[in-house]
Amino acid sequence: MTVKITVVGLGQIGTSIGLALADETSQILRIGHDPDLYRNTQAKKIGAFEDTHLQLFKAIDNAEVIILALPFDQVYETLKVIAPELKPETVILDTSPLQVQNIAWAKELLPPEVYFLTFTPSLNPDLLEEIDNDPEKARADLFKRGMFFITAPSNTSEDAYNLASNLSALLGAAPFFADAWETDGLSAAVHTLPKFASAALIHATINQPGWQEARKLAGAAYAQSTKAALNLDEDGAYGKTALANRENMVRVLDNLISELHRVRQSVFENDADAVKNFLTQAKDNRLFWQQEREKANWSTEKKPEVPTSGDFIGQLFGIRKRKKKE
Repeated sequence: MTVKITVVGLGQIGTSIGLALADETSQILRIGHDPDLYRNTQAKKIGAFEDTHLQLFKAIDNAEVIILALPFDQVYETLKVIAPELKPETVILDTSPLQVQNIAWAKELLPPEVYFLTFTPSLNPDLLEEIDNDPEKARADLFKRGMFFITAPSNTSEDAYNLASNLSALLGAAPFFADAWETDGLSAAVHTLPKFASAALIHATINQPGWQEARKLAGAAYAQSTKAALNLDEDGAYGKTALANRENMVRVLDNLISELHRVRQSVFENDADAVKNFLTQAKDNRLFWQQEREKANWSTEKKPEVPTSGDFIGQLFGIRKRKKKE
């Protein structure tokens, strides 16, 4: 007997989840859904799923686990649409970058007998330059030596946490049980802020006199610094992630503005030492972070043992034996 896992959204993240579970097909039935016909066809063609469906309801029918790999601005409507169709004990895992808002939506929209956990990935350190929304960039090792930040409502069953933890291990990543509010603060700083900084750089250059000539000179530094603006978290309602995490975003934007003002003042005053220190410290800190990230030797409060396939499947069915929500 197989367990049905449905992945909704077949971009790089969703398709990579399917590829990463390819060795478990004797026990897991991998189903994919995306409203885009090409993505459905391509994901099935490369072996990420046993089957894909354009119809969302057909894809989630009788699924034990549903993984949402969607742009942030599609999460609310998707939960609203699928809520009446979910069978009791379904576990929903959401990979989008915000925790608090999505948990609030889940409480509002989902039946009380359905579990919702956030399942935000921190990806393979060897592939950070290849992160892209394009499904063509999907890889089975996208999550290797990474982490999944897992949060959930306070009354979530331990069995549901275990399921998310074990799935994380099967995907090659370590589970990290986090506080939703704290994680949103971290996400604002290292996930959303770089995209706003990238957009600001574009506005500060393309909208200025001289761009017609400057665009011919723009090279690797400009391309690397502005790439983040191409991989936004929304499908069309750009900025919704930041607005839903407004307090944290204002704080980190203020931090960025403060640093820019500091170096601007140093340049204005022709303070060579201050400018050198500004750049040297940034370079050293960047290299130190990169080295730590590549080692991926993070300590976590709780590191469950990596399960065997049988353990994982048992955990999936074990979810049915949980206590009812209070």
